[in-house]
Amino acid sequence: MKDTKKANLWQSILIITVVISIMVIPLMNGASLVIPLFIIWPILYLFMMIFKFDYKKAESDAFDSLRKTMSTLMIVASVGILVGAWIASGTIPTLIYYGLKMINPQYFLPITLIITSIMSIATGTSYGSAASVGIAMMGIGAAMGLDLGMVGGAVICGALFGDKMSPLSDTTNVCPAVTGGTLFTHIKTMLWTMVPAYIITLIIFLILGMQFDIGAYNADSVTSVTNIIDANFNVSFIALLPVITVIALLLLKVDTLPALFMGAISGLLVAVLYQGMNVVAVLDIMVKGFSIDTGDDFVDKLLNRGGLVSMAVTFFMILYSIVMGGMLESIGVMDALIGKVTKKVDTVFKLVVATMVTSYAAAIFTCSGNASHVLTGKMLSPLYKEKGIAPEVCSRTMEDCATLGGALIPWVNGIYFSGVLGISILDYVPYLFLTYLTPLFTLFFAATGIAIYYVDRKGKRITKEEHNKLYISPSPSLSLSPATTST
Repeated sequence: MKDTKKANLWQSILIITVVISIMVIPLMNGASLVIPLFIIWPILYLFMMIFKFDYKKAESDAFDSLRKTMSTLMIVASVGILVGAWIASGTIPTLIYYGLKMINPQYFLPITLIITSIMSIATGTSYGSAASVGIAMMGIGAAMGLDLGMVGGAVICGALFGDKMSPLSDTTNVCPAVTGGTLFTHIKTMLWTMVPAYIITLIIFLILGMQFDIGAYNADSVTSVTNIIDANFNVSFIALLPVITVIALLLLKVDTLPALFMGAISGLLVAVLYQGMNVVAVLDIMVKGFSIDTGDDFVDKLLNRGGLVSMAVTFFMILYSIVMGGMLESIGVMDALIGKVTKKVDTVFKLVVATMVTSYAAAIFTCSGNASHVLTGKMLSPLYKEKGIAPEVCSRTMEDCATLGGALIPWVNGIYFSGVLGISILDYVPYLFLTYLTPLFTLFFAATGIAIYYVDRKGKRITKEEHNKLYISPSPSLSLSPATTST
């Protein structure tokens, strides 16, 4: 069979420059990433016609990549249905209700961190958490006379932590999708870097908070939210049954999709049997999202979300990014760009550092965390596969850098957080402890080999010893001596 023509270095540089420009220019003007990713498809077609590449093969390879990641797309769609059902069932409102009830003036900063974490895990959005409970925390902090930079730092750290740990988050779905990993394995792998960084962050906020004599404060803002939730939903343990169902199923090793489906169905049942809603109305919510007019804009913004339609942007962003990546890989763009890097990356540490640098640089130049994940994942995940390193190590590193680091970059997430919380970026940047600590743990584990996982050529997790037998490298340091790598 005749070898298919591949892109050389200068062709690859030209193509990737155009691809990045197509994403950056619209993003700088406030456009969604979906349409630029869609436009890249015909642009790549034109390049293939000009450079005489085999478009039919590239298209076939792209669709093959899509087929392999169809489960991720199904999960993304299911998440929207799940969120709609869980708001209708009172599950998410109940989580918010009990989260707000946890506030104790003496430990306001660490509790702010915890509450925004809970909110972000429940909703899957750092933006939504900051714009909802985060605003409430800022108001309460102001009434207490606290440094609003500290409060903002606690809000953002909590929101980012929950966003990364939530299976409902777009970045948490995008990263494993573009690297070839799986959602919950990705989340489990992130625990190694996130949990110690989070604990240290919590301790720091506890120490900072105890320096202030908080005293009495006006709890009207919190009481108003909880009263409205209490007036519109039956708040009790029963409302938490859907989330308990999903957690139990996942612990019992039930596959992700069936677990989410059953979680949505349990939300439907609780909404009908406990919240007293009409079945048809709940089914409509599962498609279009929940809608309520409480008379309070703050609470309405908090609860009016979810539904299959709400995940359309994330769904198509993942779909088009997978197609784009499949085409770029097929015509050899990735191989040409990382060929020289491949020769120099002879240790796990260098591979992780290369991923970190690429993630930060891509976020800066594309103005988007998701765009950074798409580019970094597609450029470097083949190298992880070649070296027998689990794709979740790549996706974890991407999240540790681009997802968290976006809050430090004004034109990525900084402007949003600053505007929503009503403080300048310079006010909160000194207190984003989570964004500084997590990459340090990333480097530590890469240097020591701890929490570095290995896979065979079929992608199955294997131990370090099995990896060493399969992958013979001129540098043995590619198998840095972690303790036995378990799944």
